Amino acid sequence: MKAVLSVGFAILCAIGLSQGAPAQVNAEKLAKLKKTYETAKAASVKKPKDTKLKKAYEDAALGYGLGCMYSELPPREKYVSALRYLRETVKINPKNKVANEQIKMIEDIYKQMGRPVPKTD
Repeated sequence: MKAVLSVGFAILCAIGLSQGAPAQVNAEKLAKLKKTYETAKAASVKKPKDTKLKKAYEDAALGYGLGCMYSELPPREKYVSALRYLRETVKINPKNKVANEQIKMIEDIYKQMGRPVPKTD
């Protein structure tokens, strides 16, 4: 369990959320978050009943989703990517408060602009 918490904390630190306001995520950090996500997902798929791996996958999907949201990508790209991985986080754990809040925020932004909320499935 300690290793899983460490992974989650490391991801949040990498994108600057452990200290309040997030920092902008550069391409190098985003690539690291993507690699962590891919590794965690593969491990969880390989052993779907392992709760530690599932939690690591949830944390990595959340971290990558938030990384996309606060990345240097243009808004047209980053919000769609962020929604995809935040929604994936909620599929893993429907009670993930951070993912649910961020999804609502992004969806509200689209609605305020009068644009349809992107489908990511």
